[in-house]
Amino acid sequence: MTARRISSRTLVHVIAYLISFTTLAPLYYLIATAIKTNEDYSQHPFGVPSQVTFANFSQVWNTLGLGSDLWHTAVVSGGGTLIAVAAATAAGFGLSQLGGRAARWVLIGAVACMMFTPAVLILPLFEMMISIHLQNTFAGAALAYAGLFLPFGIYMTTTFFQELPPEIWEAARLDGAGPVQIFRRVVIPLARPVLLTLSVLLFLWMWNDLLYALVLLPSPATRTVIVEITTLVGEYQTAYPTLTAALLIAMAPVVLIFLFFQRGLARGLTMGVGK
Repeated sequence: MTARRISSRTLVHVIAYLISFTTLAPLYYLIATAIKTNEDYSQHPFGVPSQVTFANFSQVWNTLGLGSDLWHTAVVSGGGTLIAVAAATAAGFGLSQLGGRAARWVLIGAVACMMFTPAVLILPLFEMMISIHLQNTFAGAALAYAGLFLPFGIYMTTTFFQELPPEIWEAARLDGAGPVQIFRRVVIPLARPVLLTLSVLLFLWMWNDLLYALVLLPSPATRTVIVEITTLVGEYQTAYPTLTAALLIAMAPVVLIFLFFQRGLARGLTMGVGK
């Protein structure tokens, strides 16, 4: 019996090490490549840097202007996240209170919308933004992202509110609270873990998106950081140390956000989609 436990633990450890390796190996490659010179990379693309240099980071920061691109991405991703989370919270609470077939069909419709790939929706969304004069604007991109990820938010918040006991809302009504007061003082505090998780997930997805950012924000004055990084990829030759340095700069904000909200993210995932 003891031998079986030891062998099972060893197997679990081996699997954990393999998973960790698949995660850490690409990160090591990015960091090692970013601090190499072009000559060093051409001679030893997968080896340890023979001479550490940070010139690639300063080059992409000063040449490409990644500071403004990071700000553009933060504005679009933050605005889209705020709109989507606010709308999903209101819709999820309303559907959980409505109940019956109507709420069920709306929820089914939200799940059905999640099945469409973003590439299918890009053309009609692009034409819509042109018709309302929001193409190549931060507001238009934020609205597009909010609409794209709203079905997922509705599904997540609705399933969370449906799991809560109805006695909570009944007690609030007996205390004289109206719908707005219930939403502000009861719903928002209870849903805080789920809303935090939803906000982090949507922000990460919007930050890393390339397709919609490339179509909706094509101007150099409104480009996001991911779109700007694609300009470093040449048709015949690419300076990979410079490219990986730009990728690390673009990764830094989302990695910090994920690490900072890691505990709340795990808690919200288990609470929000448990049904």
